[in-house]
Amino acid sequence: FRICSKYWYIFVLLILIVLAAIGVIIGFTVFRSKYKSTDCYLLCDPSEKLIKLNSTHCECQSINEHEFEPSVCGQFPCIKLNGTGFECNCTTGFQHPPININECENPRICGEHQVCNNTIGSYICFCENGYETITSSNGIICQDKNECIDNHICSNGYCINTNGSFECVCNPGFMHDVFNPLHCEDINECLSPHNCTGDNEICENTDGSFRCICAHGYRRNEHDNCININECAESNTTCDINSRCEDRNGSFACCMNMITNECIECGYDYANPRSVGMLSFAFTNLLMTTDLPTTMSSFAISNTSLRLNAIKKSIKKIKSKKVTNHTRRTRMTDGQPVESGRFPWIAALLIKKDYYNSEPRYVCSATLVSSWNVITAAHCLDEQHFRKQWELTSEPSSFKDIFDIRIGVHNLSLNSTDFMQSQSHSIANFTLHSGYQSLGSEDATVKNDVALIKLTKRIERSSNIDWICLPTIFNIQDQTTLKVVSYGATDENLIQQQLDIRVLDNQESKSECQRQLGDIAEDAFCAISTNNSSLLGMGDSGAGSMLFSNDNRWHLAGVMSKTGLQKAYSALTNVSIHIEWLKSLVER
Repeated sequence: FRICSKYWYIFVLLILIVLAAIGVIIGFTVFRSKYKSTDCYLLCDPSEKLIKLNSTHCECQSINEHEFEPSVCGQFPCIKLNGTGFECNCTTGFQHPPININECENPRICGEHQVCNNTIGSYICFCENGYETITSSNGIICQDKNECIDNHICSNGYCINTNGSFECVCNPGFMHDVFNPLHCEDINECLSPHNCTGDNEICENTDGSFRCICAHGYRRNEHDNCININECAESNTTCDINSRCEDRNGSFACCMNMITNECIECGYDYANPRSVGMLSFAFTNLLMTTDLPTTMSSFAISNTSLRLNAIKKSIKKIKSKKVTNHTRRTRMTDGQPVESGRFPWIAALLIKKDYYNSEPRYVCSATLVSSWNVITAAHCLDEQHFRKQWELTSEPSSFKDIFDIRIGVHNLSLNSTDFMQSQSHSIANFTLHSGYQSLGSEDATVKNDVALIKLTKRIERSSNIDWICLPTIFNIQDQTTLKVVSYGATDENLIQQQLDIRVLDNQESKSECQRQLGDIAEDAFCAISTNNSSLLGMGDSGAGSMLFSNDNRWHLAGVMSKTGLQKAYSALTNVSIHIEWLKSLVER
């Protein structure tokens, strides 16, 4: 078999074409036989799904969205639409797709004076503040609420109703409280210099008004003027039997120094040999008096004898005690005895028995400086400092109510006749110096450590209670001797003791004071006991240091503020530096 060499390649090409066609036919047949029983090749509409009927047939069927889990319409019914899919049957307040409609976006959805509140699928209309809901045939109506029906809605004023609101108008003599529009606070007319301008007349503020009254020691006459009251002529009990009453303009004085006929206003030394002492005076005066009943003379003499016996017992008790502790002291140790009644301005601050283990407790010393006022150390009335030292058994309504003040009491022991017969005084208010710097620690510098107390009742001067003189403006010189009177070192024996201290104002002494006391404030001075065995302690805080001046009167020079650790050094607030501040408060 021979192929012409001229046409052989044509023959080969034909053979290859035939073989390729046979291969394609065989491949298609195999592929179709393999996949023919599992898949359908149909293009369905988006609203339809492909369903295989059997191994050889499939078709497109409509989708039923109602059968979906979870429902495509949420809480609303799903409705099938022929040939177009589905839709959600939205209730009132919803739209398709199913979202809540905010009906409150329509500004007229609610009536006048109503506020719209959108809810799920709906809304609620309610009345604005100041209006109340009224149901009528036309639906809900909001009408003005009359707040003024409540007669007590405005304090110290009256109510005026307005549309949707109300207004408080203050009564005469009151003004609006800036922090509370419903409250009117009293106007203090006494702050005006144009009210109560008559002689000896003072202004007294009242709720919503004021009144002009006569100052203490004056009263109105038939011409409506305030005239002086002569207390000495109108009362036989103004001064005690051992003094002479001398009338003053708006006041009076009980003159104790009868020999010189001089009326001493303050700081009278009742037992100093340079003056006429009260104890010796009472005795000699009664012996020379011929017009007094014998019973009165006998009573006075026996009373004086009892006082002298008490003094002797006090001296004996005090001398029997020796305290040589050289750490920080509690109260005065090894002081000298004080004659009962010699310094009738010495006062004591005690915690009332209601607040400390059912018995009074001595806290600080103080000094009476007028018929209303007592001076002590500011740290004695520093509430934060006080509560660190004392744990109260009950709480008062006000911090000032904790204290009981006793004046002119020689023996503070609870079972002593002196204490039991003494009068208790309460604090009306007290003022710490505005520049007071508190005790941060025992070694801290205490600045402006002075406070003034006002009592709730006026003190009447007697042979047992009197006040010391405030100092004139003077500088306390180096080496000046001052006297300090306070109470003993133990709670069982709280009897007045005295010691002399010497002012240290030279540079060498100041350096030692600084070392002993840590630091001394600029308004204080340093002093040391003239007797090394006699020491002041922390319990003597507030005690006054006294200077007996050339006018034969005692003046308050310092207030006990701080003690040293080892030697008898003490720091005292210089009263003369603060005299203007004190007088401004005392004069009130």
